[in-house]
Amino acid sequence: MHRANQILLAATALLLTSCGQDSQTAGIEGTGAPAPAAVTATGPVTGFGSIFVNGVEYNTTGAQIQIDGQPGTESQLAIGEIVTVNGTLNTNDTTGTAARVTFSGNVLGPVSAVDVPTDTFVLLGQTALVTTSTVFDPNIQPQQISGIKTGDLYEVSGFPDSTGQIVASHIQIAAANASLRVEGAVQGLNTGTSVFQLNALTVDYSAATLHGTLANGSLVDVEGGTVSAGGALLAAVVTVLPPPGGAPNSRGEVEGVITSFTSSSDFVVNGVHVTTTASTLFELNGVTLGVNVRVDVEGSYDSSGTLVASSVEAGDE
Repeated sequence: MHRANQILLAATALLLTSCGQDSQTAGIEGTGAPAPAAVTATGPVTGFGSIFVNGVEYNTTGAQIQIDGQPGTESQLAIGEIVTVNGTLNTNDTTGTAARVTFSGNVLGPVSAVDVPTDTFVLLGQTALVTTSTVFDPNIQPQQISGIKTGDLYEVSGFPDSTGQIVASHIQIAAANASLRVEGAVQGLNTGTSVFQLNALTVDYSAATLHGTLANGSLVDVEGGTVSAGGALLAAVVTVLPPPGGAPNSRGEVEGVITSFTSSSDFVVNGVHVTTTASTLFELNGVTLGVNVRVDVEGSYDSSGTLVASSVEAGDE
């Protein structure tokens, strides 16, 4: 072999070796193994030993747990309660790490009416619907609508439907000294008399500490100790809540009931605007998408806060 060819071959081998080392180094530095993605996931708790939400197991070591606005522990959570997990999702899409887990019941108050034939009951002007997926506190007997007793205090966690009715995911007996609470969208705001409606409940906030600016349609959390003779909740604290959803370019997972439906490519779930694309995977299980259909949506948030779905699954899990 000529010396020139030997030199050329040696140089080529050195170049290939260098490229291989650079590729390995890049993989070690992270480009070969994508980092976990930021995620906001909302849905019912389905398991513990960590916490399982929307089919993902989130490690809760070091996570902040908040329950009805107060610091809590994972042991205080229950199967069926609707929580929001903020954290990271691993690339396998089945595990992640929770930085924060938030639970806030839809309503906590005394039951004023129970309608067994329709599987509904009313507390603080909010109607709750019991379904085959509803999880009952073990102390509620029997484990069905007939176990709900008028006058007793309960906390309901679930999904509001298009009428404002709560599709109950979890029902528990509340402590006798628990503060009355209710979440919902403001209706009929009257700043002159300091009252507004949350479905059938009148809220008097004239003596309340107000966090945020009230407006019709605002999502609020109301805490109060008493109900007036006229049936109004005398609010102690009213907090205007931020719109649900996640940060732009972050992953999003939301389970809930469709409350507004324009088309299968444009609808709202749990206050989150969802759009689909030609590449969205639909698993409808024979269900036609529409108002009050329960769905599980996964995707990514765009710059406007819309969840662009990679998958949409219909029906109870």
